[in-house]
Amino acid sequence: MAAHPNPTKEQRKHGIPPTDAERQAALDDIGCKNESGFVRIWLAAELALQRRLVAENRVPLEEHRKRLDRMLRNATEALGPIAATSSARG
Repeated sequence: MAAHPNPTKEQRKHGIPPTDAERQAALDDIGCKNESGFVRIWLAAELALQRRLVAENRVPLEEHRKRLDRMLRNATEALGPIAATSSARG
């Protein structure tokens, strides 16, 4: 069976294999990224950006974490008897 020239994501999901040209393009892409150091450079830039954003937003992030912790604590307290009952049945 010949490979479909332009399969959709859905078709791929159901087993339509890539063509030889697509496989070669993927291998060439990997080779280029390895040779150029693209992934290493991209990851370093992404990490630096995320660290800067966390540092710039430390206070609101900490406040949000506290709100989430409080919500989880409240939900756990409210559902404690229900959770214990349902886990005993499970």
